[in-house]
Amino acid sequence: MSAEPGGAADTPGPLIEAIFSGRQPRPPVGDLLGTQYVSYDIAGGTVHMRFTASPSFINPGGMVHGGMLAAMMDELLAVTMTSTMREGQFNVTLDLGTRFLKGAHTGVIEAHGKVVKRGRSVGFAEGELRNAAGEVLARGNATMQIQDGFPKAAHAAKYVPP
Repeated sequence: MSAEPGGAADTPGPLIEAIFSGRQPRPPVGDLLGTQYVSYDIAGGTVHMRFTASPSFINPGGMVHGGMLAAMMDELLAVTMTSTMREGQFNVTLDLGTRFLKGAHTGVIEAHGKVVKRGRSVGFAEGELRNAAGEVLARGNATMQIQDGFPKAAHAAKYVPP
């Protein structure tokens, strides 16, 4: 992972610090997914988060719906990529792959993400979702486009960070 040139405002880190401190509000999907920010390591490009799978996430088979796990994976990998970004940037998922390895039940799901590579406008991240016993529920990877500014769609949805 390398910083873009240009000085202190261009160094990675301030965005992830703003998110984890609460200075940057989390998107509303974080409320839906029961997102908790646990820790991050800018130098290592890693993030640890938790999600809470609620009873409303259950599919007809009695397990957490795979789409909800994919949403958790997307949120994890997007936040993971922010560990390389400065305030004023955002990322968009270009490609998301999620492999389901074990059925998930309601409750806490631990999530660990890692930046694989960061370029000027595209980054790659991978992650895992685990149950309380430490068993891997899903593995995933994503390609993220990194942009400056804040998306116009977010303004229309009334989600505007400070």
